[in-house]
This record gives sequence, C-alpha cells and structure tokens, in this order.
Amino acid sequence: MWVTFTLAGVISLFFATVTLGCGLFLLGLALAWVWVTVINRSSLDRYIPADPQQHPDLWNMVNEVRQQWSLGELAVYLNPTRVINASASDFGKNFIIVNAGLWQAIQDEAHRKFVIGHELGHIGLGHSWLMMLAYQADNAFQGSLLGLAFQFLLLNYSRKKELSADRIGLLSCGNLTAALETLAFLELSPQNPSYEQVKQAVVQLSQGKANKDQNLAELFSTHPDAYERAQELIDFARQMKMI
Repeated sequence: MWVTFTLAGVISLFFATVTLGCGLFLLGLALAWVWVTVINRSSLDRYIPADPQQHPDLWNMVNEVRQQWSLGELAVYLNPTRVINASASDFGKNFIIVNAGLWQAIQDEAHRKFVIGHELGHIGLGHSWLMMLAYQADNAFQGSLLGLAFQFLLLNYSRKKELSADRIGLLSCGNLTAALETLAFLELSPQNPSYEQVKQAVVQLSQGKANKDQNLAELFSTHPDAYERAQELIDFARQMKMI
C-alpha cells in the first residue's frame, strides 16, 4: 500500500510540476510576444532607418544579401554608436541593426557582406524564435536541477547558432580570407588593430587551437571561441570546395 501511495504521490508531483512549468512557459512566451510587438518596437525609433535615400550603401547591401537568400522584407537600421557590433531579429518583426562604428571600420565589400550575411543568417534560420522559446523553457524550470541543465544546453545552442550564422556569412561574401579577417578584426576591435595585425591574427586563428582554460570558459559563453569559429569556417569552406 505504501508503495502504491508513494508511487501515486511521485507521479502526481511530477505532473503538477510539468503542468506548472508548461503554464509558465506559455505565459512567458505570450508576454515576450507582447513586449516585442508592442513595447519594444518603439525602441527602434532611436535608430536611423536606412533606405535608398538615407544610407543607401547599407540598405543596398542588406537587400542584396537578403535577395541572395530569398528572405522577405525587413527593416534596416543604423545605430549611431561607435561600438563595434550588429544584431538582427526575426521575433515579432524582421530587422537588422548595424552600428555606425562597425560600418565605418570595415570598408571592404566582402568584409561587410560577411557581417550582413551572418546577421541575416540568424533571421533566415529562425534563431530569435528558437532562442525565445528556449529562454521561456529555461525560466519555467528555473531554480531546479532541470533548469541548471537547461542553461548549459541553452548556452551550447547559442554557440552553435553563431557557427551556423558564420557559415551563411561565408557563403554571402564568397571569400574565406575576408571572413577570417572579419572574425579577427572583431576579436581585436577593442585594440583598434591595423590591417597588418588583422592579417597576423588570421594566421594565428587558422593554425592555432584554444587552450584548456579557453575551452572551459566557453562553457559559460554565448559565443564560441575565436579559434573554433575560424576552424569551423575553414572546414566548411573545404566541404563547399571554396579552397
């Protein structure tokens, strides 16, 4: 009898936890949708829209890469900041934001196409949607062993999606050297590197490997190590017979 009652209690507790978790997951997803579609859209007003009349170089390149991958219409923004960065989203509204600091720092067409292709890769592969689903599932089980395990899975997925977007960036620019130089520049950007320093970094990234400390730190990072990103691009370029 005790075995029966214990088993029934465990099963009841499990389904109660799962039901609560699913409820929190659905509620969180609904709130996230409202935040993105209603509230967060107004935050885009602080950026400068790019169009054929205003920042046509950015607008034209985004549309060229967008058409290359048969993506639908999306909004293009220039963020007037010197920070070296770019971002994109397909959750609620498709848009890409390129920081002025990044756009001014990389003048070469192939370098720029790698960046744009990387960001549009996130949109084309639905990464924002998948990450939002993953975050809501993580929040639903926060504070439990399942939640802890999910956080590691979430970070691992985040790193994998960056590697996938890198591949789209490489195919967008069609130039492995340019892709590796862009990765090297982004890695060295806080030091304001010269082109010679970038080329030297490419050699190091192509031939080196991350040490054990870097591999351990990567477990808690949303982005892969620069050496891993470079090696993945080189391996992918070989598979695509680009080298």
